[in-house]
Amino acid sequence: MVVPWGAGVGVPRDAAAAQTDGEAAAAEEDAGTPDGSLDETEPTATPTETSAESPTPVPTETPVATPTEAPTETPAETPTATPTETGGEPSPEPTGTPEGSPAATPDEPAFAAAAAEDILVTLNCRSNPELTRIDNMGDVPITIVSVSSLIDPNAAEPYVVNRTLGAGRTVIYRSGPGAVTGSILTTDSLYTDAAYDDDGVVIETTEFDLEVLCAAAPPPAAGDVKVTLNCTGNPEMTRIDNLGSVPLTVTSVGSIKDPGANEPVAVNRTLGPGKTVIYRSGIGATSGTILTTSFLFDDAAGDAEGVRLATNAGTIEKRCAPRVFPSQLTMTLSCNTSPEKITIKNVGQGPVRLASLRTSYEPIPAEPFGLNATLNPNQTIVYQSGTGAAANVLTSQNILNQNVGTQERVTLTVSTGKTFSVACPAVPTGERWIDINLTTQFLRAYQGGTVVNSYYISSGRYPQFETPTGTFYINTKLLSQTMAGCLQGECYNVPNVPHVMYFTNVGHAFHGAYWHNNFGQRMSHGCINEPLAQAEWLYNWSSIGTRVVIHY
Repeated sequence: MVVPWGAGVGVPRDAAAAQTDGEAAAAEEDAGTPDGSLDETEPTATPTETSAESPTPVPTETPVATPTEAPTETPAETPTATPTETGGEPSPEPTGTPEGSPAATPDEPAFAAAAAEDILVTLNCRSNPELTRIDNMGDVPITIVSVSSLIDPNAAEPYVVNRTLGAGRTVIYRSGPGAVTGSILTTDSLYTDAAYDDDGVVIETTEFDLEVLCAAAPPPAAGDVKVTLNCTGNPEMTRIDNLGSVPLTVTSVGSIKDPGANEPVAVNRTLGPGKTVIYRSGIGATSGTILTTSFLFDDAAGDAEGVRLATNAGTIEKRCAPRVFPSQLTMTLSCNTSPEKITIKNVGQGPVRLASLRTSYEPIPAEPFGLNATLNPNQTIVYQSGTGAAANVLTSQNILNQNVGTQERVTLTVSTGKTFSVACPAVPTGERWIDINLTTQFLRAYQGGTVVNSYYISSGRYPQFETPTGTFYINTKLLSQTMAGCLQGECYNVPNVPHVMYFTNVGHAFHGAYWHNNFGQRMSHGCINEPLAQAEWLYNWSSIGTRVVIHY
């Protein structure tokens, strides 16, 4: 029988045995123990009344002679004398009260038997050592015969102790590997600490058996409960995972927004540590654990809807996923401004998370650029690049080559994987222009948006003689020229440099280079060195005013 803490059930036993137990109670060795137990020292039992000398009854008249004849038969009436404790025949007593006799001593009352409710048992089932404290709260001694656990007792149980505990006295039994002092019951663990109040102690006494449970498991923390929802499926799914170390009891499940008349739905489900339950709801709920065949969630409500759980960890709420609207963005480019600008606007109904952005024509190594920004409806963001970029900067390099027209394009990817793309304006048809990429050391000659020739060049050495970037125009053409001068301590004199075309007013020019064949590497004092055959071709193809675009 399971009883509450400190309570038990007992049956009476022989009063004389109880009195003998009280007289024989021993001193308890648990005095001064670290756990604060009381020293049990049994007082010596004292009679209620004690005479200094046992009086001898004196008759009022002394017989002068002993009767010469004993009775030959038992008198008809039973003598009033009481037999002695050792037995034998009763002695006849005078019919009158002898003069000077003391008053009769009243019968001494017998002790009542010990009762289970007089025994207080306190347990610590999860400490090391484990503690089993027994307090005799009654007025008579009690003898503890044995102690054992409630579940999964081992072969050595019950542990026989035969301990008499006097009135008002305490004993504390220790168990487990940490039991090194005091009254050691066993150095094995008595209790299964993970069982909480499924385990406990069984105390056998000479009067009754008493069962007391360990402390109940603490409630789980709400943070140990993981709830996963599918609010738009058919069936809908509500998954509950107990990630903690103690049982989780789910009392009921209901929705947050406009709950129905049958909500919350009572479930009274206990999940052990590491266990999971999946509740299905809606008309598609035909198998598994069916919560209800009605729909629980309003799938059009998005994260305004969700589930509300009543649990022993408290009320737990989990919202449905936000409603997803189709991503709708507009994007415009400023390809020929400084800084370059990419303007993005959300023209849809829901928020859109911008993931990344890249260009199409000769993208730099840093691309694609991670954005990690959310645009709400009607919200706009402007990204900048190149010289002068100051807000939402992608890079300080120019990334939009307006001179290639629609070959230059920006592609934006959002978190769902959907992409949006827009191109720079088209180059006027028929225009001849030259594009030089200093990063790749590569020249392309265009007519409109079409590449008509391309090859490697050698630009100015970094950093002393770097070739300038920007948009320039050819202003002078010379078939041949001797180039001589001194720049930053370096002097040169190169005769008969072929096919010279100047594009700045400070001496930067296209020309052929017969003194090296290391094209694709920076070699010059700032000019564009070309292979001889390519220099001749470009000289003949270009004219004064041809546009030159130089960039990284």
